[in-house]
Amino acid sequence: MVYLIGLAHREQASLDFQGTPQTEAQKQYAEVLKKTIENLRPSLVAEEYSTESETENKRRSIAKPIADSLKVEHQFCDPHGEQRRTIGYLGVQELHPQIMMHDKNWDISPEEAQAKAWAICIGKYFIRRERVWLGRIREKSKPEDDVVIFVLGDGHVDSFADLLAKEGIKSEVVERHIGVTAEDDALIQNGFQYLKEHPECVEEF
Repeated sequence: MVYLIGLAHREQASLDFQGTPQTEAQKQYAEVLKKTIENLRPSLVAEEYSTESETENKRRSIAKPIADSLKVEHQFCDPHGEQRRTIGYLGVQELHPQIMMHDKNWDISPEEAQAKAWAICIGKYFIRRERVWLGRIREKSKPEDDVVIFVLGDGHVDSFADLLAKEGIKSEVVERHIGVTAEDDALIQNGFQYLKEHPECVEEF
């Protein structure tokens, strides 16, 4: 069983060297995670983050010190740069400028390009990254039988739950939308809407 906690990525890691929560949303997240660990006593706390991201962003995982303090194994699951190239993953940040440069009519607006980038990422690339997460979880546990807590970007909650279900793994959402703003939500919802209206866009990149 995998218990999911969805959040805005900026609230997942702290500028504090020890990973101490700084913002109100980070404090909310830390409290939710701590209580969930205490209530469920999982075999593993895993997250969509990496040591490479810690170094690049100069932001320390909030989950790891909490898991360590409660004597629960922790696992980073997100692929780093080289691994992303290996699986052929492109994110919104890579897709957005490519869409702007390669638009056949040279008149796509930045807003439409952003929605299209999200649509392509959701429709084509999310699953590649999510399979890596599941593989990392399986390196440390048997999620079909064990209790696992997984922290991930809120936009992935539904699609990752679908992947788990297809793999015969039950899941449950503990909390989501932590630190997610109306602007954050609009970006991904615009992506879903664009994908619904232009499903063929996933073939472009």
